Amino acid sequence: MRSGWMRRSLTAGAIAGAAAVYLATVGLVAAFQARPAVTDVVSIGHLMLAACPFVAGMYLGNRYARAGASAGRLLTAAAVAGAVAGSVMAAFAALVGTVDLNGVFVALNQRLADFLTFDAGPVTGGLLLVVAGTVLATLGGALRLLNAPERSAILAALAATVILSILEPLLSPILGRLELGAVDRFLYSGGGLTPMGAMVTLFGAGLLSSAWTRGGAGARRSFREMPSEQRRPVSVALIVAAFALVLVL
Repeated sequence: MRSGWMRRSLTAGAIAGAAAVYLATVGLVAAFQARPAVTDVVSIGHLMLAACPFVAGMYLGNRYARAGASAGRLLTAAAVAGAVAGSVMAAFAALVGTVDLNGVFVALNQRLADFLTFDAGPVTGGLLLVVAGTVLATLGGALRLLNAPERSAILAALAATVILSILEPLLSPILGRLELGAVDRFLYSGGGLTPMGAMVTLFGAGLLSSAWTRGGAGARRSFREMPSEQRRPVSVALIVAAFALVLVL
């Protein structure tokens, strides 16, 4: 059984690393490496790469928790997967930095290699990738140790922050046309969320999700009991209201 669990961890880590390599090879990472998610903090390109070991850790956390594994074994399995994913990315970055693959894959060049290794070189940058992969996968696995409302709140907060950041080219002009320049300046700067805007979005979305999960059982039951022709306009109104509330916060 233990060897089976370890094999699953190694496989999940290899798949996560391969997913990151794919995103880099097809040019998605390069396309967003200059787009900040949070200005002067992290780019959307880095978030793409970070999502791979994080999701692998979440997957293993769910599998091992359902199998009755202890917290220690769950976190260890997630950490192993993250280390494998980081190692795959480190090897890929070293390959891109030493072998000219640009003639075959346009996105693979020295600039991408430097981005992958945080401009720290293949050795130090590779170690950073392994450490980052291990930490991210462990955090993903640790989510399964939380209660469902807390887990949902964290995921909702992360999703809302990423979505608001990606929508900056669309929302910033709209806020300007609506004469909400103060809101625009608070939320966005330099093509991404400001650090304060990101923090407010994280906490606001997390609190809303937590309140809905903990106190909205009756409302959800009433919503499910509505006729289908009434449910759609209510859904649209709720989405618009939630988005407006995030902007106001």
